[in-house]
Amino acid sequence: MNSIKSSFFQSGLPFLAMFICFFCRNACAQEENTVTGLHYGARVGVAMGTFGNVQPHTGARVGLVAGGFAQYQFNSRIGIQLDLAYFQQGGTYIQFRDDTRFGAGDDFLTRNVKDASVILHNVFIPLQVRISPFHSRLMPKIVLGPYADINLEATEKYQRTGELDGGVYATATGEDVVTDQYEVLQFGAVGGFQFELPFEGNTELIVGMAYKYGITPVKRSHSYIDFAGVREDLRGHALVISVGVKFL
Repeated sequence: MNSIKSSFFQSGLPFLAMFICFFCRNACAQEENTVTGLHYGARVGVAMGTFGNVQPHTGARVGLVAGGFAQYQFNSRIGIQLDLAYFQQGGTYIQFRDDTRFGAGDDFLTRNVKDASVILHNVFIPLQVRISPFHSRLMPKIVLGPYADINLEATEKYQRTGELDGGVYATATGEDVVTDQYEVLQFGAVGGFQFELPFEGNTELIVGMAYKYGITPVKRSHSYIDFAGVREDLRGHALVISVGVKFL
């Protein structure tokens, strides 16, 4: 194993060093050339979404992000950016149901635990200010602004576990379209940073990370114990990591 590691470092490090030197030389040659005006591009990424922690037993799930963007750079320090993307917002939750407290019979349908994973198929539209606090083009840009989400459809996969006759427990699985349980319009704020690195020709490689914070609810009056007296609005948050390309 040590010989394999040694061979890897001996053969791989020179190529890595050459690549870094080549990249830095090209990047530094373009470092002082601030490109103003209108630019556009596309990006894809993943989002770790959650329903927040107002109600207990909520968790995160991974979704996809894909779309395009347009930027207008006023000068070397400031610009604006508008995105239009497909965004899989969502999260997980556990809900405890016990209708026997209302006098219902004790069976699988009236007393069970539901473990659900939800995807909101959203159109994501953020409008952000782009701030360049550093002189070098190799340093990240700060992006910050409001967003709107338009929910096209909400789907839910679940497992429902309960007790059958004779003390035997069973789990049923299913998938439902639950669009009517979620808000069509959601608003919030998104902020983060993105590297815009010189690439081939008149293009730049975009690598970004952002946090999407929901201000308005994605679902109203959710109860983790399925009880009207214990209800809270759920808000959607997400950590987004993306890569893309920008055309200058």
